[in-house]
This record gives sequence, structure tokens and C-alpha cells, in this order.
Amino acid sequence: MGRLLAGWISTTSFFARFIRPNLSAKLVIATCVRCLFLPLFLLCVGGKEHATSNDLNGYGDDNDYYSHSAQIRIHSDAYSFLVQAGLALSNGFLVTLAFMLSPTLVSGTTAQEKSSEILTLSLSLGLLVGSLLSFPITKLATE
Repeated sequence: MGRLLAGWISTTSFFARFIRPNLSAKLVIATCVRCLFLPLFLLCVGGKEHATSNDLNGYGDDNDYYSHSAQIRIHSDAYSFLVQAGLALSNGFLVTLAFMLSPTLVSGTTAQEKSSEILTLSLSLGLLVGSLLSFPITKLATE
């Protein structure tokens, strides 16, 4: 949905008039603002009181895994869904706009190809770092 929204909004006159000027700076700001999703995501439900009996079967001593996750704040699947949908929508939107913008910031075919390669590498490294950081963040959130 984020990719479709970015593709659609880039063809509107609103985009050309208000969003397109200084778009690179606006993308950086929007990406930084997206970090506000982390505390919202940490408020999502998890832990033993929300797990079903199927989740607990076959994983060893259940009390060891869920012993520190009692500080859960919001017990709503709708809240969790909305936070994850916001993350997905903003990710698709911002990544698509960045890929659409990067070739226009440089001149020359070779420079445009290099900028796309650097953007792809940066996106891949960002996904790697994000997935590696999920382990300490999960540990932090469940303690």
C-alpha cells in the first residue's frame, strides 16, 4: 500500500507544489519521525498472559521464557495491528519515494546508476541492522 500511495501521490499537483521542493530533507525528517513507532511498538501485548496454550507447548520451561514479560501495557490486537500497519505503510511509502528521488538528484547515467546501487546497499544494510537489533530490543522490552 505504501508503494502504491507513493506512486499515486507523485503524480498529483499537490506533490509537485508542496512535497517535491526539498524532498530529500523531508524524507530524512520523515524517516527520523518514524522512530516514534518504536515506543508504540514496545507497548504491544506479549508474554504469558496473552499467549495461548498452543504457543507454550514444546518450548521447554515456559516460566523461564515469560518470567520477565509481565510489564505489558496494551492488551489489544487492534492496537498491535494498527502499529504494524503504520510501520508497513510508512516503510513502503518512504522507501519508494527515496528510490524515485535518488536518480533525479544526480546528473549523468553512470552517477544515477551508482546512486541506485548505493541506495540498494543502504536499504539492505538497514534491514540487516534492524533485524540484528531486534534481539536486544526484544530482550529490553521483556525485562
